[in-house]
Amino acid sequence: MVLLCTGVLLGGVTLRSFATPPTLGVTASVEATLPSSPATITSPGDAQHFSVGQVTVTGACPTSSYVNLYRNAAFSGTAMCSGGSYQIQTSLSQGSNELNAQVYNLTNQAGPAGTPITVYYDPVTVSPPAIPAQTPVDVSVTSVDRSGYKESLTVTTSDNPTVSGLAPPFSKLTITFHSDPQTCYTQADSLGRWSCTLGTTLPAGVHHVDVQAVTPQGKILSFPTFQIVVSLQLPNVLAPKSTDPLILRADYNYTVHIGHQAADISIDVAGGTAPYTILADWGDGNTTSLTRDASGTFKLNHAYVSPSGANKDYTVIVRATDQHGQQALMQLGVVVKGTGLVLLARTTTFGVFLDALHRWLWLILPAYVVVTLMAVGYYLGERDEYQHLMAKRRVTRAGGRVK
Repeated sequence: MVLLCTGVLLGGVTLRSFATPPTLGVTASVEATLPSSPATITSPGDAQHFSVGQVTVTGACPTSSYVNLYRNAAFSGTAMCSGGSYQIQTSLSQGSNELNAQVYNLTNQAGPAGTPITVYYDPVTVSPPAIPAQTPVDVSVTSVDRSGYKESLTVTTSDNPTVSGLAPPFSKLTITFHSDPQTCYTQADSLGRWSCTLGTTLPAGVHHVDVQAVTPQGKILSFPTFQIVVSLQLPNVLAPKSTDPLILRADYNYTVHIGHQAADISIDVAGGTAPYTILADWGDGNTTSLTRDASGTFKLNHAYVSPSGANKDYTVIVRATDQHGQQALMQLGVVVKGTGLVLLARTTTFGVFLDALHRWLWLILPAYVVVTLMAVGYYLGERDEYQHLMAKRRVTRAGGRVK
């Protein structure tokens, strides 16, 4: 009997190993109520101009919904409606950008259309110093990148900073960036104006800058050392004008993910100049960084810890940077299913065992029923055999006479 029961269980395990997963899945959903009002854009304002290529769009939205932001009719980010409002970070293209916020219910049906606005991205260009009132007799710095220079002021620059100033006409200028020395050379014009953009990139952080001029007469002039702070968030002035703008593309539908299982996000990077550096901030303190050697679609994934109680919304920020420092940003959202105490127990050893047991119940229960029926049958058979033997014993003791 023991061997027979063991054989049934082993047969069940074999069946589980060779079972073919179902090829047909059936899903159903109950459509949520359509939003009664559109999503609005309260910031930025219509016709507003920006000198940086990233902006945060905020506005109002109905409850139990999410908002997709479209820039020039292309998907540009999403956010859940929380407390009647939303907030989406997005990149801007040079020139005009039509922004439209579209509200959806939680079964991905569009609500009323909102009113689009148009904003403008006007990148700052570096202009030569103003014409001096008098011919310069000494070397000076008038601006660093996009900011006017003031003594003892630390200026924040891009990783290809531009230093401009005045010097005696036709002086040869040498601008040195420390601590890993990188040098920029230029010459003052007939009015004494000069400007030099570093042809290589500087790492983010603090750098010391020395400026030295040599006049046509051979006199050496030096400007006091000053500091700059390089930020990779500022646009790179050396990005080729002919390069297509760097773009991130994605599609979004409201989906609830299960904790401890990877949530996949599909992203398409295009434009700019490869290679691309991709950084994803998952909104829970974790980040993912990778490098792409070519444009195209790729996937990012991350496993969240199951929250207790209600579902939790995470804001995911994906940033892409190309070879020339162009940047693109997209905000996405991940909803993770809330769990009760039973599912939270999966994080413990016993909980992991229960979770594995749950996945095998479809096999364990039938096998258990078969073994139980076999045990009952064995018991009934043994009972009948026992009664039969006892009857024969009684016959033997009675001398063959049946009582």
